[in-house]
Amino acid sequence: MDIENNTQTVAPTNAKNINSLSAQIKELEEYNQKKKNEINNLLDSDNASKVTEMQEEIVILYEELQRMGEMKKQIDLMVKEATTNLEQTIKTFSPETVAKNKKTIQSLEQEIANQEERNKIARENLLKKESQTNDEEIEHAKFVMQSSIQILKKSIEEEEREIAQINAEIARQQNSD
Repeated sequence: MDIENNTQTVAPTNAKNINSLSAQIKELEEYNQKKKNEINNLLDSDNASKVTEMQEEIVILYEELQRMGEMKKQIDLMVKEATTNLEQTIKTFSPETVAKNKKTIQSLEQEIANQEERNKIARENLLKKESQTNDEEIEHAKFVMQSSIQILKKSIEEEEREIAQINAEIARQQNSD
């Protein structure tokens, strides 16, 4: 009978324990559900903040991409300009161009030398003309002076003749008186 008594005493105790355990299980389930909800809320909150953070990062990355695109355009323009300058420089200093420029320079130097020679000849001719003009002027002045001297000599000779005639006449008159 002891077993029966024990079973009877154990049964209400088991039922009590079962009820107590059921209550504890229910509390744990509610606690678990509450924690799940909190975790879900945190996850949702974390996800929302992550989404916001990612959106902000996307905006920043988009702006950076735009800036990089503009920078690439500027660099492309600079590269194009540098390429054009390089091509022009290569064209300017190519062996063919250098040879052509040398020929042009030699031709111009020859033209300068020819012009200097023509200038020298023109200068010499001008000096000759100036000296000829001076010589001609001197010769003309000499001719004029010689002509004037001859005219004066003739005038003096005529005057001397007239004086001689007058003196002869005076002498004749004095002799006749």
